[in-house]
Amino acid sequence: MDGHGASRKKDFRQATDRSPMPKLKNKIKTFIGRRLLPDALHQPLARRRWQKRLKMESRTWNEWREGGERLVHILHIGKTGGTAIRHAFRDLEKANGYRFIFHPHQMTLPEVPEGDLAIIFFRDPVARFMSSFKSRLNQGSGRYFSPWTRTEEEAFKEFPTPGDLARALESDDPAIQKKAFRSMKNIRHVKNHYTHWCRSTEYLEYRSSDIALIGFQETLADDIDLMEKKFGLTGHELPTDKKSAHRSSGPEYPLDNEAEENIRSWYAMDIEIEEWARCNSKRINLEMAS
Repeated sequence: MDGHGASRKKDFRQATDRSPMPKLKNKIKTFIGRRLLPDALHQPLARRRWQKRLKMESRTWNEWREGGERLVHILHIGKTGGTAIRHAFRDLEKANGYRFIFHPHQMTLPEVPEGDLAIIFFRDPVARFMSSFKSRLNQGSGRYFSPWTRTEEEAFKEFPTPGDLARALESDDPAIQKKAFRSMKNIRHVKNHYTHWCRSTEYLEYRSSDIALIGFQETLADDIDLMEKKFGLTGHELPTDKKSAHRSSGPEYPLDNEAEENIRSWYAMDIEIEEWARCNSKRINLEMAS
């Protein structure tokens, strides 16, 4: 191939890299992976990709620290209002000596370097379960469409409402109970516990000096105001439409007493962590960021 041919080929590759096609290919790969790969294989692969990404981003974080900026990591625990928060602060990157990093669901508190600041939002575990179930039943709906995995499809065929799944956790039929356990461990968001992001109440207490703010899904507007005051920010508001806030539509499925009791038992450690957060949020939130 002559020099001009090689140059044209290089230009074509560069143009292709800048096109939206790579993003489309990645979405197709994700869809195929979720539908065809067993969860036992898909999850470790996704975790390895995240660890690789985290290692690369850590280099940038070091550069920001060396430049004198204090890093603030906003964690995104699923179904606690993270999409609405990201929308409210969509133009925020840095201000007043702080660098704000809005993380995806994968980021956890242990992965936040000690000395950096973290912001975490929680939600009542029962309400979070209900929201998670509804979101995945609708395959994301709202702002994002995310197709069912094979195990999710099986779960929703067997348990079409959150009450059906919750009651089955204490079923007298071992086969039904086994299916319920499998569903709870494989439905996205439902399967994730606060321990994934925060380990334990002991770990939260150990890292409390690094936690700049604790917020809650039901008080998002007030907590955003508090975040603005704490970091000297202005002009940020929550979205009012369901799509921007990633709120699911459709019928509600209230839990009866038996179902709620089963869910509280399943998420016992989550309830313990959320209670710690509520008991300590005032102390932590009143402290000035340093």
